Amino acid sequence: LSGMTDREKSTLPECENQAIATYFDGDRALFLAFRESCVEQFDVDLAEGDAAIEDKDAPSLRRVAHSLKGVLRTIGYDDLSDIAKVVENAAHQNQWETAVSQWQQFSKGLRKAFGI
Repeated sequence: LSGMTDREKSTLPECENQAIATYFDGDRALFLAFRESCVEQFDVDLAEGDAAIEDKDAPSLRRVAHSLKGVLRTIGYDDLSDIAKVVENAAHQNQWETAVSQWQQFSKGLRKAFGI
C-alpha cells in the first residue's frame, strides 16, 4: 500500500486495502480490475446457487460456495467468505436446511456488499 496515496486508500473499505497489501503486492489497479471481474461473475454465481437449491443439488451448491469462498477471501471479504464456507460444509455434510438458510444469508450479504 506504500504506493497509494491516503486519498486513494480512503476511497476503499479497509478490508480491500488489506487485500491489496496481502494478495496484490500493493497493486491497486490490479486489485480493482480483479474485483470488477469478480463482481460481474457474482450474479452468475448467485443464480447457480439459487438453481442448486431449487434442484436440491448439494454438490452444485457446494462447488459454487467453494468458489465464492476463495474469491471473497482474496478480495478482502473474510466475513462473507466464512459464510460461504459454512454453506460449502453444510452442503457437503448433507445438512440441507443449514446450507439453504446460510446461502440465503450469504446471498443477501453479497448483494448488499457489492450493490448487486
